[in-house]
Amino acid sequence: MSFRAEIKGIDELRRKLGGEIVDTVAANAVKVGIFAGTQNVKAAAREYIATSDNGLTEEQRAAAAQLSAIKTGSNQLQVRTGRLQNSIQSTVENGNEGSIYTNVEYARIHELGGFAGRGGKVLIPARPYLLPALMKNIQPTLDFIKAEFISGIKKLGAKP
Repeated sequence: MSFRAEIKGIDELRRKLGGEIVDTVAANAVKVGIFAGTQNVKAAAREYIATSDNGLTEEQRAAAAQLSAIKTGSNQLQVRTGRLQNSIQSTVENGNEGSIYTNVEYARIHELGGFAGRGGKVLIPARPYLLPALMKNIQPTLDFIKAEFISGIKKLGAKP
C-alpha cells in the first residue's frame, strides 16, 4: 500500500523563496516524517500482536469467534515466543519511501487469514496487525511532515 501527499501552495512558496530551498525543506520534512512514521507503525503493529485490539470491527470479531479454528474464543494472536512481534522491521529508502515488513513465514496468514495446515484444512481467521497499525498512523505521519515543513520554512524566514 502506498499513498501520496501534496503540499498546497508549494508553487507560490517556490516563487517567493526559491525552488531549490523550498524543495530541500520539503524533502527533509518528508525524510524525517517517513522515518518517524515507520517507527510508529512498527511499534503499533507489535502492540496489535500483543493485544486483542487488532482493529477488527465488532461484527468481524463476532464472526471470527464463531469459527472452530479459534480455540481461545478470541481473535487475539496467541503469542508464544514473540518471534512474529520481534520480526517486524522498518526501513526508509531514498528518504521518501518507508517499508514495514516481516520475514516470518506465518505472518501473512495471520494478517489476511486463510486455510493452513496439512492439506489446507484449518481455517485461520484474519488477525490483522500491520494494516491497522498503518491506518492508525497515516494522519499523524502527515501531520508530522506538515509541522516539519512549516518549521523549516519558518527557519528560512528568520535568516537575514
